[in-house]
Formats: sequence, structure tokens, C-alpha cells
Amino acid sequence: MIIVWYKKDLRLHDHAPLFEASNSNQEVLHLYVFEPEMWCQEDYSLRHFYFLKDCIKDLSSELIRVKKTLVVKIGPIIDVLASIDQIKSISKVVSYQETGNNWSYNRDKKIKRWFESKKIKWLEFPNNGIQRGLKNRDHWSENWYKRMTTEKIENHFNYSSFNIDSTSLEVAEKYV
Repeated sequence: MIIVWYKKDLRLHDHAPLFEASNSNQEVLHLYVFEPEMWCQEDYSLRHFYFLKDCIKDLSSELIRVKKTLVVKIGPIIDVLASIDQIKSISKVVSYQETGNNWSYNRDKKIKRWFESKKIKWLEFPNNGIQRGLKNRDHWSENWYKRMTTEKIENHFNYSSFNIDSTSLEVAEKYV
């Protein structure tokens, strides 16, 4: 099974991770994880939470329209993925590379180690001009131009889905 891990890019159109998953010939789980520890960071507020709830509602509606389901879970990402992996073996996780704060960067390094320990492939797709891990910026503008001029991706939704119970984001408000 492949998981499309929605972080901040909560859309279906022109979505590279979704395109990768939908062309994999494997079942796909659409997942958003509300991570309480992230919401303790200084740069998150109740206003952000209400915006997120609206976005999740819209994404969920869009997925329902194409006969798919968004699974929402609350907890540390590693715990959530470990519990899903016990239900159904995860072969790959696809997501956009997140541009966030130091907490999210460290979380991504931690989850990368967990994926490696479980032999789960993780593909992170770039979605902006940020390029992690550069030794120098000599070719930054060339790379940015290549990223920004790629053709629009036309996603399709004729693939098998895998679903598990979801959690309401209403429960998550207590963490904000």
C-alpha cells in the first residue's frame, strides 16, 4: 500500500505525490495527520487551526467527489504510521517536501530514519524554491526555474483505495 501524506499542500489537482501513488498499481491511502506537538510551536495558533479545518473539509469533499476518502488521524506521525503498518503493510509514502519551522524539519529527519528502519520508501516532492541540503547556491536559480516551469500534472482517480477509521478534527482543537 502507498500512503499519500498530506502535510500543507491540501489539494488534488497538479499534485505530484498523488500522481505517483495513483500510477503505482497499489492501493492508496489518503492521510492527514494532526500532530499535537506541532501545534505547540509558537508559529501556530487557533486561527491557523480553523483555516486547516476548512482546508481538510474541502479536501475531504473533493476526495468524496472522486469516490475516495481522506483518513484523518491525531498523534505523532511515527505512531500513526506504525499503527497503520500493523493493519496493512506500507510499501511507500509520498508527500511534498515541507517548508516549515525547525520542529517540522527535525520531525522529517526523524521520520526518514524510521522509514529507513522499516524499509519503507519515502518520496518527497519539491513544491517551491526551497532546496534542502545544498552545499552551495551556485545552481539554485537554474534548479528553481526547472521546478517552476514543469508542466501541470493531470491526476486521475481510477485506482484502488485503502481506508481505515478516521478521527474528527473537532477532537484536535484541545491541542491548539
